[in-house]
Amino acid sequence: MALFLTAAKVRQIVREELDPISSQLLIIKTKLNTIMATQAELATELAARTAQIRKAFDEVTAKLDALMNAVNNAPVTPELRAAADALGAAVQAVDDIVPDAPPPAP
Repeated sequence: MALFLTAAKVRQIVREELDPISSQLLIIKTKLNTIMATQAELATELAARTAQIRKAFDEVTAKLDALMNAVNNAPVTPELRAAADALGAAVQAVDDIVPDAPPPAP
């Protein structure tokens, strides 16, 4: 017994098999778009926070430099000198938390 399928029947069978897969792919694509949008939003937020921390760092560094210059260029008591030295050590300890990147190779 021969089995004959018309083109219309073949299309129907293929459609029935592919429709669920197409639906799943559409759901996956939608979720992927959401993930990518969320990552873009997070990247923007991280860039803003990085700029904010750099600004704060620059402001604190400027204040510390001014304070240390004042201490170094004026007659000070031993207690003030010790406090300034302790501040310098604390700043260095914070700086040492993350090692500096090595200089680029020539």
